[in-house]
Amino acid sequence: MPAYIMRIVEQIHDPDAMRQYVEQIAPLIAQHGDRYVFVSDRVQAMEGGVQPVMLAAVEFADVDRLRAFWESPGNDAV
Repeated sequence: MPAYIMRIVEQIHDPDAMRQYVEQIAPLIAQHGDRYVFVSDRVQAMEGGVQPVMLAAVEFADVDRLRAFWESPGNDAV
């Protein structure tokens, strides 16, 4: 059964650092055989008090692969 990580970013203080992060984490995700479902900085909340500036979702084949990714070296910034 697929497992997902969702990331809600409310503020980006350093856009260049965020771009570098996304570029660096993508190969680590791919290394585990998994994929971004989406990454978007075009977000509009329809209700609620949070207005994210970026959303991302990563799909893993199962929770064991998600855990392997989460615990892998180089993933300390996730």
